[in-house]
Amino acid sequence: MPGPAGPAGPARGAHAAGRLRRFGGSRNARRIPPLRRARRAARAEPGPGLEALAKVAGRIRGAVESVIEGKPAAVRLALTVLLAEGHLLIEDVPGVGKTMLAKALARSVDCSVRRVQFTPDLLPSDITGVSAYNQELREFEFKPGPVFANIVVGDEINRASPKTQSALLECMEERQVTVDGTTYGLEPPFMVISTQNPVEMEGTYPLPEAQRDRFTARISMGYPTRPRSWRCWTCTAVRPRWTGWSRWRTRRTSGS
Repeated sequence: MPGPAGPAGPARGAHAAGRLRRFGGSRNARRIPPLRRARRAARAEPGPGLEALAKVAGRIRGAVESVIEGKPAAVRLALTVLLAEGHLLIEDVPGVGKTMLAKALARSVDCSVRRVQFTPDLLPSDITGVSAYNQELREFEFKPGPVFANIVVGDEINRASPKTQSALLECMEERQVTVDGTTYGLEPPFMVISTQNPVEMEGTYPLPEAQRDRFTARISMGYPTRPRSWRCWTCTAVRPRWTGWSRWRTRRTSGS
Protein backbone atom coordinates (compact mmCIF):
# COMPACT_ATOMS: atom_id res chain seq x y z
CA MET A 1 0.00 0.00 0.00
CA PRO A 2 1.54 3.30 -1.03
CA GLY A 3 2.45 5.72 1.71
CA PRO A 4 1.16 9.23 2.11
CA ALA A 5 1.84 11.50 -0.78
CA GLY A 6 4.66 14.00 -0.34
CA PRO A 7 4.38 17.75 -0.78
CA ALA A 8 3.60 19.13 -4.13
CA GLY A 9 6.31 20.34 -6.54
CA PRO A 10 6.20 24.08 -5.70
CA ALA A 11 6.03 23.35 -1.97
CA ARG A 12 9.03 21.01 -2.17
CA GLY A 13 11.04 23.66 -4.06
CA ALA A 14 10.23 26.32 -1.49
CA HIS A 15 11.27 23.97 1.32
CA ALA A 16 14.65 23.24 -0.38
CA ALA A 17 15.27 26.95 -0.98
CA GLY A 18 14.68 27.66 2.70
CA ARG A 19 17.21 25.01 3.71
CA LEU A 20 19.79 26.47 1.30
CA ARG A 21 19.27 29.96 2.70
CA ARG A 22 19.71 28.59 6.20
CA PHE A 23 22.97 26.75 5.42
CA GLY A 24 24.80 29.25 3.24
CA GLY A 25 23.00 30.51 0.15
CA SER A 26 22.85 28.82 -3.21
CA ARG A 27 23.69 25.28 -4.21
CA ASN A 28 27.03 26.32 -5.83
CA ALA A 29 28.01 28.45 -2.83
CA ARG A 30 27.74 25.43 -0.52
CA ARG A 31 30.25 23.54 -2.64
CA ILE A 32 32.92 26.31 -2.50
CA PRO A 33 35.28 26.03 0.50
CA PRO A 34 35.22 28.99 2.92
CA LEU A 35 38.87 29.91 2.23
CA ARG A 36 38.25 30.10 -1.49
CA ARG A 37 35.14 32.21 -0.93
CA ALA A 38 37.17 34.61 1.23
CA ARG A 39 39.85 34.92 -1.48
CA ARG A 40 37.21 35.65 -4.11
CA ALA A 41 35.67 38.31 -1.89
CA ALA A 42 39.09 39.89 -1.28
CA ARG A 43 39.75 40.02 -5.03
CA ALA A 44 36.35 41.58 -5.65
CA GLU A 45 36.95 44.41 -3.17
CA PRO A 46 38.30 47.53 -4.91
CA GLY A 47 41.86 48.43 -3.87
CA PRO A 48 43.84 51.65 -4.19
CA GLY A 49 44.83 50.76 -7.76
CA LEU A 50 47.94 51.31 -9.80
CA GLU A 51 47.16 54.97 -10.41
CA ALA A 52 47.40 55.83 -6.71
CA LEU A 53 50.60 53.79 -6.40
CA ALA A 54 52.14 55.56 -9.40
CA LYS A 55 51.21 58.93 -7.93
CA VAL A 56 52.85 58.17 -4.58
CA ALA A 57 55.93 56.73 -6.29
CA GLY A 58 56.22 59.85 -8.41
CA ARG A 59 56.13 62.06 -5.35
CA ILE A 60 58.87 60.00 -3.68
CA ARG A 61 61.00 60.10 -6.82
CA GLY A 62 60.57 63.86 -7.09
CA ALA A 63 61.68 64.31 -3.49
CA VAL A 64 64.80 62.20 -4.04
CA GLU A 65 65.67 63.84 -7.36
CA SER A 66 65.52 67.25 -5.70
CA VAL A 67 68.57 66.13 -3.70
CA ILE A 68 70.37 63.89 -6.22
CA GLU A 69 71.16 65.79 -9.43
CA GLY A 70 71.40 64.06 -12.78
CA LYS A 71 70.90 60.43 -11.66
CA PRO A 72 67.32 59.53 -12.69
CA ALA A 73 68.16 55.89 -13.52
CA ALA A 74 69.73 55.24 -10.11
CA VAL A 75 66.81 56.91 -8.33
CA ARG A 76 64.26 54.93 -10.34
CA LEU A 77 65.97 51.62 -9.61
CA ALA A 78 66.29 52.42 -5.90
CA LEU A 79 62.59 53.24 -5.74
CA THR A 80 61.77 49.98 -7.53
CA VAL A 81 63.69 48.01 -4.90
CA LEU A 82 61.81 49.87 -2.17
CA LEU A 83 58.43 48.98 -3.67
CA ALA A 84 59.52 45.35 -4.10
CA GLU A 85 60.43 45.17 -0.37
CA GLY A 86 64.00 44.24 -1.23
CA HIS A 87 67.44 45.50 -0.23
CA LEU A 88 69.76 47.82 -2.15
CA LEU A 89 73.55 47.85 -2.46
CA ILE A 90 75.20 51.02 -3.81
CA GLU A 91 78.80 50.49 -4.95
CA ASP A 92 81.08 53.25 -6.20
CA VAL A 93 84.08 55.38 -5.33
CA PRO A 94 83.85 57.89 -2.46
CA GLY A 95 82.34 61.29 -3.12
CA VAL A 96 79.68 60.51 -5.73
CA GLY A 97 76.61 60.66 -3.45
CA LYS A 98 76.07 57.05 -2.32
CA THR A 99 75.19 57.95 1.26
CA MET A 100 73.18 60.97 0.12
CA LEU A 101 71.00 58.78 -2.12
CA ALA A 102 70.40 56.30 0.69
CA LYS A 103 69.52 59.04 3.20
CA ALA A 104 67.30 60.91 0.72
CA LEU A 105 65.33 57.76 -0.11
CA ALA A 106 64.96 56.92 3.57
CA ARG A 107 63.82 60.42 4.53
CA SER A 108 61.29 60.57 1.69
CA VAL A 109 59.27 57.77 3.30
CA ASP A 110 57.37 58.31 6.55
CA CYS A 111 59.05 55.62 8.64
CA SER A 112 61.83 55.12 11.15
CA VAL A 113 65.40 55.43 9.84
CA ARG A 114 68.68 54.34 11.45
CA ARG A 115 72.19 54.85 10.11
CA VAL A 116 75.15 52.58 10.90
CA GLN A 117 78.73 53.56 10.10
CA PHE A 118 80.66 50.34 9.54
CA THR A 119 84.22 50.38 10.88
CA PRO A 120 86.80 47.61 11.43
CA ASP A 121 86.16 47.60 15.21
CA LEU A 122 82.35 47.32 14.91
CA LEU A 123 80.85 44.27 16.66
CA PRO A 124 77.74 42.27 15.67
CA SER A 125 76.04 43.24 18.94
CA ASP A 126 76.41 46.90 17.95
CA ILE A 127 74.00 46.20 15.10
CA THR A 128 71.51 43.67 16.44
CA GLY A 129 71.46 44.72 20.11
CA VAL A 130 72.64 43.30 23.42
CA SER A 131 71.16 41.96 26.64
CA ALA A 132 72.24 44.17 29.55
CA TYR A 133 71.82 43.43 33.24
CA ASN A 134 69.42 45.75 35.07
CA GLN A 135 70.50 46.09 38.68
CA GLU A 136 67.17 47.54 39.81
CA LEU A 137 65.08 44.71 38.35
CA ARG A 138 67.86 42.13 38.84
CA GLU A 139 67.32 40.65 35.43
CA PHE A 140 68.64 40.96 31.90
CA GLU A 141 66.80 43.25 29.53
CA PHE A 142 67.27 43.55 25.80
CA LYS A 143 68.62 46.79 24.35
CA PRO A 144 67.64 46.85 20.64
CA GLY A 145 70.25 47.92 18.13
CA PRO A 146 69.94 50.16 15.07
CA VAL A 147 68.63 47.28 12.98
CA PHE A 148 65.23 47.70 14.66
CA ALA A 149 64.04 50.30 12.17
CA ASN A 150 62.07 50.31 8.94
CA ILE A 151 64.98 51.52 6.81
CA VAL A 152 68.57 50.80 7.88
CA VAL A 153 71.31 52.75 6.12
CA GLY A 154 74.64 50.90 6.32
CA ASP A 155 77.45 53.21 5.27
CA GLU A 156 80.63 51.56 3.91
CA ILE A 157 79.54 48.04 4.80
CA ASN A 158 82.70 46.43 3.41
CA ARG A 159 84.91 48.25 5.91
CA ALA A 160 83.66 45.98 8.71
CA SER A 161 84.91 42.46 9.33
CA PRO A 162 83.06 39.47 7.81
CA LYS A 163 81.82 38.50 11.28
CA THR A 164 80.07 41.86 11.64
CA GLN A 165 78.75 41.73 8.09
CA SER A 166 77.11 38.36 8.80
CA ALA A 167 74.98 39.98 11.54
CA LEU A 168 72.69 41.27 8.77
CA LEU A 169 72.05 37.88 7.13
CA GLU A 170 69.13 36.84 9.34
CA CYS A 171 67.66 40.34 9.36
CA MET A 172 67.64 40.68 5.60
CA GLU A 173 66.33 37.19 4.82
CA GLU A 174 63.87 36.38 7.62
CA ARG A 175 63.01 39.85 9.01
CA GLN A 176 63.95 38.82 12.53
CA VAL A 177 66.83 39.02 15.00
CA THR A 178 67.98 36.27 17.38
CA VAL A 179 69.93 37.39 20.46
CA ASP A 180 70.77 35.01 23.34
CA GLY A 181 68.32 32.42 22.07
CA THR A 182 65.39 34.84 21.85
CA THR A 183 63.93 35.83 18.49
CA TYR A 184 62.63 39.36 17.92
CA GLY A 185 60.58 40.24 14.86
CA LEU A 186 61.19 43.33 12.75
CA GLU A 187 58.29 45.60 11.86
CA PRO A 188 57.40 45.83 8.17
CA PRO A 189 58.40 47.44 5.94
CA PHE A 190 62.08 46.59 6.43
CA MET A 191 64.78 47.60 3.97
CA VAL A 192 68.57 47.71 4.14
CA ILE A 193 70.36 50.29 1.98
CA SER A 194 74.10 49.69 2.10
CA THR A 195 76.98 51.48 0.44
CA GLN A 196 80.39 50.03 -0.24
CA ASN A 197 83.66 51.20 -1.71
CA PRO A 198 85.49 49.30 -4.46
CA VAL A 199 87.43 46.28 -3.28
CA GLU A 200 90.66 47.70 -4.70
CA MET A 201 90.70 50.38 -1.97
CA GLU A 202 92.64 49.82 1.25
CA GLY A 203 90.85 48.68 4.42
CA THR A 204 87.96 46.89 2.71
CA TYR A 205 86.66 43.34 3.13
CA PRO A 206 84.83 41.76 0.17
CA LEU A 207 81.24 40.79 0.89
CA PRO A 208 80.62 37.03 1.01
CA GLU A 209 78.47 35.47 -1.68
CA ALA A 210 75.71 34.63 0.83
CA GLN A 211 75.35 38.29 1.77
CA ARG A 212 75.52 39.63 -1.79
CA ASP A 213 72.65 37.28 -2.60
CA ARG A 214 70.47 39.03 0.00
CA PHE A 215 70.50 42.28 -1.96
CA THR A 216 67.85 42.66 -4.62
CA ALA A 217 69.90 45.05 -6.78
CA ARG A 218 73.37 46.55 -6.91
CA ILE A 219 73.77 49.92 -8.59
CA SER A 220 76.61 52.31 -9.32
CA MET A 221 76.27 56.08 -9.12
CA GLY A 222 79.08 57.28 -11.39
CA TYR A 223 80.44 60.78 -11.75
CA PRO A 224 78.04 63.55 -12.80
CA THR A 225 78.29 65.12 -16.23
CA ARG A 226 80.02 68.47 -16.77
CA PRO A 227 76.78 70.54 -16.95
CA ARG A 228 75.46 68.86 -13.80
CA SER A 229 78.76 69.44 -12.01
CA TRP A 230 78.72 73.13 -12.97
CA ARG A 231 75.11 73.48 -11.82
CA CYS A 232 75.89 71.85 -8.46
CA TRP A 233 78.94 74.08 -8.04
CA THR A 234 77.05 77.29 -8.84
CA CYS A 235 74.19 76.35 -6.51
CA THR A 236 76.35 75.40 -3.53
CA ALA A 237 79.43 77.60 -3.91
CA VAL A 238 79.96 80.23 -1.21
CA ARG A 239 80.55 83.68 -2.64
CA PRO A 240 83.24 85.76 -0.86
CA ARG A 241 82.15 88.79 1.12
CA TRP A 242 84.06 91.96 0.24
CA THR A 243 84.58 94.03 3.35
CA GLY A 244 86.23 97.44 3.59
CA TRP A 245 89.53 95.96 4.76
CA SER A 246 89.65 93.44 1.91
CA ARG A 247 88.91 96.20 -0.66
CA TRP A 248 91.70 98.40 0.79
CA ARG A 249 94.19 95.49 0.64
CA THR A 250 93.18 94.73 -2.94
CA ARG A 251 93.69 98.36 -4.06
CA ARG A 252 97.02 98.57 -2.22
CA THR A 253 98.46 95.37 -3.72
CA SER A 254 97.29 96.34 -7.21
CA GLY A 255 98.92 99.81 -6.91
CA SER A 256 95.73 101.80 -7.42
